[in-house]
Amino acid sequence: MTNEKRSWNAIGERTRLPNQIRYCNRYLYSAISPLEGDSFHIIGFNRADIEATNIFLNAIQEHYPNTHNIIIWDNAPFHKPAILHNKEELTILTLPSYGQELNPVERFFGEMRKASANRTFKDIVELEKLLDDEVALWMADKDRMKKLTCWDWIEEQIVSSYKYTI
Repeated sequence: MTNEKRSWNAIGERTRLPNQIRYCNRYLYSAISPLEGDSFHIIGFNRADIEATNIFLNAIQEHYPNTHNIIIWDNAPFHKPAILHNKEELTILTLPSYGQELNPVERFFGEMRKASANRTFKDIVELEKLLDDEVALWMADKDRMKKLTCWDWIEEQIVSSYKYTI
């Protein structure tokens, strides 16, 4: 479906935007380290479910070996099964219900929505290509990612927790 956003138009004229109603889903899984601006993404899952989430978590562990990764996410039903929480070198913390404004990755998803706004696409492949290119731009600019996701209170909490663990 067309992702409609506000747009400018001349006074007295009605805005005409391309519109498309076709349903085809692909899911983008993303993990972002707000403090460093580093990120990891997989696009192209047909469903957001336990299997896809498990594949994503395994890929994170392969991409960042010899590190203990902490994943903070929402209460989606496919985030809860024990198979996802019983991984070595991985800690999963859950945000409170309706607390998406606490999750920095939601701001990133907002940028992906902006990139695809007010456009129609020939097919899902064209949309995936646009998002792949947009994700690549964000991954290449860690300062931009950090500016988008590293809010003051996040940095303060991380820095203060380092003081107590060192």
